[in-house]
Amino acid sequence: MPNSELANMLSSIIHEELKPIQEDLQSVKGELQVVKEELQTVNDRLDNLDQGQLDLKQGQISLEKGQRKLDKDVTLIRKELKESWKDISDFDDRITTLEKMFIL
Repeated sequence: MPNSELANMLSSIIHEELKPIQEDLQSVKGELQVVKEELQTVNDRLDNLDQGQLDLKQGQISLEKGQRKLDKDVTLIRKELKESWKDISDFDDRITTLEKMFIL
């Protein structure tokens, strides 16, 4: 048997032996592609969640600023209301004094 025949026969045998390995490799590549696509989907969803968390944090910061402003406004309104009631009380006292002066 000449060397070229032997080489061809060995090449053919090796080729046949490698077929199942190549098929398995193709199958693994296909499964890997599916996993890669699913991982990309998960990453996209995580990015959306991250953006949503940032949006919520910004909203929370805005609400906290608004709450502080409302607290200041409530404090100011209470102070002004207290001053108004004092003015009303003072005015009532003056009226009472005038009434007493006219009655006497």
